[in-house]
Amino acid sequence: MSPDSFVQLSMQLAHFRLYGKIVSQYEPVLTKGFYHGRTEAMRTATEKAATFCKTWMNPSATDEKKLESLREATVYHSSGIKDALTGKGIERHLFALKCIADKNKIATPDFFSSKAYGKLNHTILSTSNCGNPSLRLFGFGPVVQDGFGIGYIIRDNGLQYSISSKHRQTERFAHTLKQTLIDMGKLLQPSSSLKVEC
Repeated sequence: MSPDSFVQLSMQLAHFRLYGKIVSQYEPVLTKGFYHGRTEAMRTATEKAATFCKTWMNPSATDEKKLESLREATVYHSSGIKDALTGKGIERHLFALKCIADKNKIATPDFFSSKAYGKLNHTILSTSNCGNPSLRLFGFGPVVQDGFGIGYIIRDNGLQYSISSKHRQTERFAHTLKQTLIDMGKLLQPSSSLKVEC
């Protein structure tokens, strides 16, 4: 299970626990393998992530069902990351087409003014993982008025977050995220404490 996928899903679950909604969540994926490559967008709010959140919050769901939905969601997220890394993402391409059209006063397809496209780009959870071990913390502000900016660092012995918002319950979200990580960790504990002997 990818640590980054695990962390991404924990943030979506924490928001779902607090507000009862699956929301647009952004994670930048570096495309430095390409000449002048910068980033592609990974969207964590997938159907698999929604199933995971709903399963987790279902009081009648078994631990096995919760783990199964977590595994499926992390595998799907990791697959999306690989697609973005290898140039198979679509969001930056669409954004570039829209910018070119706007700059040249060319009509854009209705898709760009659709409710779905607007909702996708209203990023409530703007997240970024900084893997630089020399940094102690890093962070940034939310990209929409009703959103959160969440910078995180995955370390060998734990996670560090910087969470900000303009008009949300930042401290309450941080506490919910902490409890979510504890609860997810408890569910995984038996698997991680197995010993294999030859």
